[in-house]
Amino acid sequence: MASQSSDNSQYPIYLGIWTNWSRGQVLGCTLTLERQEANLLIALTAFFVAFVSTRFWRIVCFAFHRHYATSDKRDVVYHQRQAILRNSYSAESGAQLLLQLIWTTRSSQSRFYLILLVLVASICIAAFTVAGGLSSQISTAVGTEVLINSQNCGYLDQGKLGNVSGGADLGLVLDGDVAEKVDAAATYAQQCYANSTAGTLDCGRYNSRALKSITQTDAPCPFKEELCRSSSANLRIDSGFIDSHEDLGLNARIEDRALIRYVLHCAPINTQNYTSQINTSIGTLTAYHYGTSMAPLGPVDYVWSAESVQAQYASAFALDATGPLSHYQLSTLFVIVQDERVNTHFSNFQPIESMSRKDADISISFLSSNGVIYSLASDDQWYRVSPSPVDFPMANANESETIPVYLPLEPASPLGCIQQYQFCYGDTQHCGPLASLSDAIDGAASFFNSTANDSKIIDDGTAGAGLFRYVLSVFKNLEYPALYAIPDTLGAASLTSRKNLFDSIQGQLGSNQWQMDVTYWWNIYMASLQQSFLNVAYVSPQASSVLRLRSSFSSAFARNLCNNQKIRSTAHASFSVFGLLFTFVIGFLITLISYLLEPVSGLLYRRWGFKSYAHLEWASQTTLQLQRLAHEELGSGTWSNGTKEIPTTEVGDLLVSLDISNPDHPVLRLPHKDDHSLADSQTIQGGSEEYSRADQYHANKSPNPERFRSEIRLSAASEEPQLPYRGLALTSSGYQWVDTMSSSRRVFDEIYSDSISMYNPQEYDDLEVGALLEAPMLDDWDNATTNFGDQQHM
Repeated sequence: MASQSSDNSQYPIYLGIWTNWSRGQVLGCTLTLERQEANLLIALTAFFVAFVSTRFWRIVCFAFHRHYATSDKRDVVYHQRQAILRNSYSAESGAQLLLQLIWTTRSSQSRFYLILLVLVASICIAAFTVAGGLSSQISTAVGTEVLINSQNCGYLDQGKLGNVSGGADLGLVLDGDVAEKVDAAATYAQQCYANSTAGTLDCGRYNSRALKSITQTDAPCPFKEELCRSSSANLRIDSGFIDSHEDLGLNARIEDRALIRYVLHCAPINTQNYTSQINTSIGTLTAYHYGTSMAPLGPVDYVWSAESVQAQYASAFALDATGPLSHYQLSTLFVIVQDERVNTHFSNFQPIESMSRKDADISISFLSSNGVIYSLASDDQWYRVSPSPVDFPMANANESETIPVYLPLEPASPLGCIQQYQFCYGDTQHCGPLASLSDAIDGAASFFNSTANDSKIIDDGTAGAGLFRYVLSVFKNLEYPALYAIPDTLGAASLTSRKNLFDSIQGQLGSNQWQMDVTYWWNIYMASLQQSFLNVAYVSPQASSVLRLRSSFSSAFARNLCNNQKIRSTAHASFSVFGLLFTFVIGFLITLISYLLEPVSGLLYRRWGFKSYAHLEWASQTTLQLQRLAHEELGSGTWSNGTKEIPTTEVGDLLVSLDISNPDHPVLRLPHKDDHSLADSQTIQGGSEEYSRADQYHANKSPNPERFRSEIRLSAASEEPQLPYRGLALTSSGYQWVDTMSSSRRVFDEIYSDSISMYNPQEYDDLEVGALLEAPMLDDWDNATTNFGDQQHM
């Protein structure tokens, strides 16, 4: 099964089975479904677990029932317990009945066994309740991780930049694409990196909500110490090792993962002794001498120039001035270091010696207030607000009506930063140097079983080289906006101080406002990194202008990674295939065993008589068999299938109903004499005995002591008065009617003299074991013998 679906993030999602290497090859086997199908599977799994719990309880009941089964006489608690075990089909109902039985019994020994069973039932309930809850973890443990169904996978190819016949300059088109990416990353960083619940953006889109970092706010100067305004209050942010799999969602084995490290180190820069006034066609400007740069008329010894503070605020202080509101002006210059030297072809300037770094790329950002008025003083080292206020004329007021405001100390304030990169293959033991981007790539190439020339991968025929090529397409092929592009693209919007900016008036600034601004840049940069890996794997077919700049990977290993980009989607759910198989296979086995126990027990009993009593007790204690036993004992109905699930009667048999004359103790109604159509007047001769038709019915049908008592006859069998007795005998075929003659007088005498109707079979060897004798209810023996004698001489 393999298909695709689209969710609200506009990424097509792979539907089917795939391996999530976060959980290993076995546990990581994952099934992705759309949410509707996933909910159905979750519900089915929960129902299946609940069903299995009932079958497991049947196994427990069978085991305990067989263990306790005995043919010895036991009290009522034993029989009630056995009946509960036989007929409770869930641990809950079993526990409830057992608790009620505990409440009514007085035997401490019986209670012990009952409590044991309640404990077992409780364990079953708890275990399967937890199992039912954990069944949803088959999905939630895996989470919402899904694979993008890759389309147009590739990288932005610098070789395709430039004019194309009949089209616009694709480089300019790309600038617009970069701006769009930076803006999207800024939105994500603002809502998702700030741990804010405000906003409607889906912060669960990426494999990690936010990339973690280590921030040091008291870092040393990243340049020569004399260049920084502070030697110990600077900012250094270290990403640590970003895992391409865990953090960026590039699904791969542990040994086939890349670790990426990025370090940003910034400090406000001194301007004293690094500025001068220059005259230009637009007036006098302040030049900043941090290196040499190429101007339209040739190289110059400064990197930036800005209008004076007075010029920037001239319109703001003019009473008759009208125009747009003022905003900060922010510009960033950068230096690319390659082979530990400045690459002048790609750099904006050649830095001075005190700013040079061989192991890092460099950038410098100039902040000009550009007419923004500060309502309060601030000691922030980058905003550089004057501690002394000036009078500011109110709009639409006389000149004498002013308010105190604060202005910047300098036309532009520089902030210098260095950026360092490091790449590792598999683990931190196989890492290149922490250096500029180009040198970090060149230094790490050998660890990826690859070679590089001018930061371009030459050999990508191995898994490591393919991975390296894929990862570097983000950094080296214009897919990933550089840090300097963030303030350049967003301008004043990249400053967190804008939150307190209203109508060109800046509210209170923090003493570390510049550090908050740079941290925001960092968050945008990290969000861009997360987004860029998705941009490699998928580009919408509608983005035709961007597609013209893209090329596919030549390496099969890199192309394979295109189909292994993970994101998170709430419109889908992923299940552990191992968890599903484990749940359903174990559940199926439990269910199968529960249904096989009784047939196997029956087979063992029929062939070898194995545990015959335990088997027959189990078979005869079903609800319907207990009903049969109750009716058959009263002679109600002609029954068959005495050991099967459903006992039956003869066609047309009518069973007795309840006798509710005592509402507190209803019993089955005893049959009456006219329950049958047999005529009592007809007799059958049998030896020396004489039976009525009703007696013959009792001899062939179910025994009925009450009826027999009313129908027993006296007959002459010898010279001495003897009385035939009809009794119940427990034989291998069940209870049957039996007669005795040889010792009937002796039995008669003893029964009546002792006023008993039950006898000990060991005392009467001529009666079958278990017989219940029924004697005629006569007032005295003399009358019985007189009548007997009269009948004998007749």
